[in-house]
Amino acid sequence: MRTKQSRRAALFGLSSVSTFAAAAMLGMLCPYAAWSSTEKHQLAAHDTTTRHTGACYRSTDGNRYEICRLYERNLNRFCGGPVMVCERKIHGAFAREFSAPKWETLAPEAHLEIVAEVIRSRITVASDCVNGCAVAWREKQWREYRPDLMRKLRQQQVTLARVRLDLNHDGERELVYRLTEGTCEPEPGRRASDAGFTTLMVYDEVRRTFRPDYAKYLRRWSYDILLWRGRAYLTLWDDTYRSPSVVLFDTFRNENPAPEIHVEFGVKHLPLCEFRYEPK
Repeated sequence: MRTKQSRRAALFGLSSVSTFAAAAMLGMLCPYAAWSSTEKHQLAAHDTTTRHTGACYRSTDGNRYEICRLYERNLNRFCGGPVMVCERKIHGAFAREFSAPKWETLAPEAHLEIVAEVIRSRITVASDCVNGCAVAWREKQWREYRPDLMRKLRQQQVTLARVRLDLNHDGERELVYRLTEGTCEPEPGRRASDAGFTTLMVYDEVRRTFRPDYAKYLRRWSYDILLWRGRAYLTLWDDTYRSPSVVLFDTFRNENPAPEIHVEFGVKHLPLCEFRYEPK
């Protein structure tokens, strides 16, 4: 009999192996020569000036990139506020550097099939379960979860939004949906990430379904999108395997800069920096 934790893991696309650790390995094996001139421009010498007194977010990797140094300073403007589980805030002092996408808010009740397809797309299946097996498994999991979703809808704990932006930096804008469930207010004794869960999915408007190449990565964590000087990045609140942290990822690329690593469908995301949260 499956436990509640195992059902939740299947539904939310979680695995027993830290996907951040796997992504970090990809980042370490990514040769600098494969980066574009724009990305090379972001590299800078080790900078410790942001480790100021009173900081509650501290870099764990030396802030090699300009975006990381700036983002750490932005995060530390919110040390007196709640942890940023579902949404990472942008302080007015950094509004010229960072921004959020202009999400179009949708009524989840009026787009229930989109909501259902987001949930189906994030469900993991066994490697030997393919074609009809995978479809049947995802449908079964969705039907089991549907009563919980409807309860959250009645309690106004579900939001749905979409935006068009260039998520993989190929010059074409993807249609991205964002589904958030929960209140982002953890119960006493529970991890903050258990309270609210945000799912991003990229919609294929030709096939009228969510793209599995993006779903493979996006379903595993509660990501959100951050724009730095107009360029898309992913952010994440991570308190699953380590001390609570905000993690910043470069977004998907179509090329594979580390050919010795097989990357299904040819898209991936690379971790840039991590900021450990130490409440004051």
